[in-house]
Amino acid sequence: MIVPLISLLVLVSAPFVFLPPEPCRADSWQNTVAIIQQELQQTEEDVNFTRELIKREKNKINGDLESLQKAVSIEETRLAELQAKFDQSLQTQESMNSQIETEKLEIQSLEEIFRTIVKDAEAMDRASIISPEIPSRSENLQSLLDSKHFPGIEDFQFLIGAFFQEMEASAQIRKQEGKYIDAEGKSADGDILRIGKFTALFQTANDTGYLRYDPKRRQLAAIQGSLPWSSRRDLQSYFAGHSDHLPLDLSAGAIFEHSGGQRGVWEWLRAGGFLVWPIIMVGSVAVALIIERLIYLGRVKANSNAFMLKLQALTDKEQWQEAKTLCSSQTSAPTCKVLETALDHVGTTRDVIENAIQEAILRELPRLERFLPTLSVLAAVAPLLGLLGTVTGMINTFQVITLVGTGDSRMMSGGISEALITTQLGLAVAIPIIIVHNFLERRVDKVIGDMEEKSVALSVILLKQQKAAHG
Repeated sequence: MIVPLISLLVLVSAPFVFLPPEPCRADSWQNTVAIIQQELQQTEEDVNFTRELIKREKNKINGDLESLQKAVSIEETRLAELQAKFDQSLQTQESMNSQIETEKLEIQSLEEIFRTIVKDAEAMDRASIISPEIPSRSENLQSLLDSKHFPGIEDFQFLIGAFFQEMEASAQIRKQEGKYIDAEGKSADGDILRIGKFTALFQTANDTGYLRYDPKRRQLAAIQGSLPWSSRRDLQSYFAGHSDHLPLDLSAGAIFEHSGGQRGVWEWLRAGGFLVWPIIMVGSVAVALIIERLIYLGRVKANSNAFMLKLQALTDKEQWQEAKTLCSSQTSAPTCKVLETALDHVGTTRDVIENAIQEAILRELPRLERFLPTLSVLAAVAPLLGLLGTVTGMINTFQVITLVGTGDSRMMSGGISEALITTQLGLAVAIPIIIVHNFLERRVDKVIGDMEEKSVALSVILLKQQKAAHG
């Protein structure tokens, strides 16, 4: 539309620019007007054509715009639908991922439970006397322990079947001829009797005993250790059909191995360490002193009532020399020695007699109480030495724990057990010493009491006679 307007302006302004000279102005004016009109008409036609063209283009553009808008609306609707489907798919994916994780954890938990049950079954198989009758069970259990093997329905069925086999066999009593490993580790043939899952026995022409399962050889093996004579007799009678009494071994041979594998006294003492020997020395010294005291105090007469009656009869008659002879003849009685000393002071004052008697008693006390304080000290030292040995052993045990850790509980318990040996030995030495020491003290107290009683009685007799003589 702009181009026709410019063309019109050019045509209008053209006559003024190109005006002819004055003489021909009138003639050319009309021509010019005609030309301009023609040009205007042409321009108007161009303008109309252009407008029509623009209108058609505008209509076309509007049509295209409406089509595009409709297409955009359709696409937006479709996009919204796809977005909704996408969001729903994301939610579904998240839900499925969560479900997958949950099921994965459940599967892992189930697999762990399965592995644990398989380990229990494998431990059962390693200790069961029924395993030699089901040789394939051990191999299958070993394959199930493989961490790369994912358990299936067949594995669960086999595992359940293994436990049912064990349950069924536990209610059976079975006797058959078969092979087993004898006490020397060699293969032997004999009659094998299995009673449930608790006890297995063998019988040959020369031997009878209990069996247990050896998982390394996958065969029943004779239990090491000494079998009591009564149990051996009962087994032979049962196999021979003479008795219906059969002793069962519910410990799988552990009790026989323990009884057969106990340490001797020498090994027990060596296990206690170097402090065992001082404790033994203390005990030896105490035994020697106790023997000496028992012999000495056994010869001492603690009850002198009969002797006192004889002595009183002589003193009543004032037969002082005979009374002294009677006292000196009783050399094993400390009371007689004290009374003899009192008779040496006949006719003296009361104070002199009492002092003489007290001096005689004090002279006899060291002989009576000899070694008793030493026994008391030994009774106190023995448990202290045992405690010292235990503390030393515990220190060594904890040093071992520091170096190698607590993985081996048997090593720890063994170290602690050996550490307590010294305490056990110390108490075993101290307790008898205390008991005997108390017995000896009571014996000495009885002798001392008898000396004091009889010496006071004699002093009273002597003082009465003196008073009667001066009265």
